[in-house]
Amino acid sequence: MDMTVKKSSETQTQYLPQQFDRTDTVYESAPIREFEFVGRISRQMRQLVEMMPTGKAVIAGASLADLYNGIPTKDIDVFFFDPAAQAEMVGFMKKNGYQPAEFFTPGCQNFKGPGEHDVPVQLVGFRTYDDAAHVLDGFDFTVCQLATDGTRLWRGPTTFQDVREQLLNFHRIESEGKVVVERVARYLDKGYRLTSQSFKLFAEKVAGIEV
Repeated sequence: MDMTVKKSSETQTQYLPQQFDRTDTVYESAPIREFEFVGRISRQMRQLVEMMPTGKAVIAGASLADLYNGIPTKDIDVFFFDPAAQAEMVGFMKKNGYQPAEFFTPGCQNFKGPGEHDVPVQLVGFRTYDDAAHVLDGFDFTVCQLATDGTRLWRGPTTFQDVREQLLNFHRIESEGKVVVERVARYLDKGYRLTSQSFKLFAEKVAGIEV
């Protein structure tokens, strides 16, 4: 069953642009074994790493930030450097008991795992990225700028500090206003707080208020 979400280009652009200009931000990487918090990686995440086509995908975003802070994550996002890699991973997932999920996320293929404690998995398909740094550069919040292929971990310049101190700093705002508000609210519920600079940017971009 093909669970690819087909949306109009207008709707996809409102959710998140399919193309974006890369910044000059430098993203560092190191062997994942150097980071103590990876000892908390779940069985499910380890299995997903095994199912990812080598060199063509990464797990990235909030699930790794939650892992760093030792809190439960609501889902796991996988990003791809080759459109064919996504189809390849879908095949591996189905062989390992994953089923199409009932929840809906624009531009993603969504799956639920076979395990009782497995969280939903989103295969992000509204963009194809060049590499892990490209993935990180596309995130709205700096706390999301973590990615791994199971061997290396990529991170943004301030990501560890922002995650540790639960500071919500914008890297970019490109989604429509409602989506931004929902995403900010989600992080506030986790205990994050907007920095003064991010609050001003949020007010200007979303509410049209100059602060």
